[in-house]
Amino acid sequence: MDTKQKELDFLKHKTLVASIHDVVFRTDSNGNWIFLNDSWARIMEFDVEDSISKPFFSFLHPDDVATDAALFEPMMAGTKQFCSHEIRYMTKSGNICWMKVFAMLVKDESGHIIGTQGTLQDINIDIQNREMRKLAEIQLMLSIKKEKELNLLKSNFVSLASHEFRTPLAIMRSSVELSEIYINNNRLQEPYLLKHILTITNQIDQLSELIEKVLTLGRIDSKAFTCKKEKIDLIGLVQEVIYALERIQHDERTVGLSVRGTRRKVMADPLLLAHAITNLLSNALKYSVNNREPNIEIVFTKYDYSIIITDFGIGIPVNAENKIFQAFYRADNVEAIKGTGLGTFIAKKFILLHNGTVSFTSVAKKGTIFTIHMN
Repeated sequence: MDTKQKELDFLKHKTLVASIHDVVFRTDSNGNWIFLNDSWARIMEFDVEDSISKPFFSFLHPDDVATDAALFEPMMAGTKQFCSHEIRYMTKSGNICWMKVFAMLVKDESGHIIGTQGTLQDINIDIQNREMRKLAEIQLMLSIKKEKELNLLKSNFVSLASHEFRTPLAIMRSSVELSEIYINNNRLQEPYLLKHILTITNQIDQLSELIEKVLTLGRIDSKAFTCKKEKIDLIGLVQEVIYALERIQHDERTVGLSVRGTRRKVMADPLLLAHAITNLLSNALKYSVNNREPNIEIVFTKYDYSIIITDFGIGIPVNAENKIFQAFYRADNVEAIKGTGLGTFIAKKFILLHNGTVSFTSVAKKGTIFTIHMN
């Protein structure tokens, strides 16, 4: 290759190196700079010519000198061919500049080590982003921890308050029952008194139901429920739920029950499943007064089963459909009907503990169909 071609190749190489965004360097075996491209001056603010012949250690953060020396010395001893690490340099204005260093050995024609060459990549932005992500993660963890503590505090308070209400309510109900017995035994003609006793009894029952559901909500929040599946007679369980609810219906309505498919026992938690069915069937009765009686259909298929609860009541408005499983939510069309807004929420939670699903279809003023599906 002639001299002119060598000069052209050198100029191309120099232009290429100068255009590289990262610092391109070369050191001698003592760690002194013998080459730096123009990016050194742009990033580090030091003049390239003034920096040549100075040891790269003198540009490091004082706390990082020993760390870099421990990486450089093995290379000069020939035990390592290259190294890659992140380390702090100090700019001329005294600012910290994080660099990602890649260095490899340079040998002469005889194979003797004569220095290193490589690149310094400015990673200040990466480090800042990393630190910001770490800070954000810490803040998120603290927020989650605080939220858990607040939820636990709320659950404990709700449970404590609800338990404290139970005793006086039980005493009140007992007193009302004794008063009713006294009136009946003495054949007192006090219709107004009996009417007020009935009102008090109904209010106590409603408050007791609310407390029971709030207690259940508190236990759900604290993850106190576990699904303990066992082989159960599903038809028998549904019949027990129907019987319990029919006994307390003031209008003496009944619930129809039908079964499709081959009858068999299923794996489920009897307490949680009965609670979920009770909540949905209770709603079906409550929101269909003066209409056709609701019914339950149990459908057995080869690998799964469904419990379909149908009522012919007031239905669920379209604007309430996406909120119906939220705690304490009640649609606009049920304001005149007593309730807690917890029944469907609890039912869905208990079905999810079974890895099942609960869904519904509804038409306002015509009725609603809730479907529990279990695999």
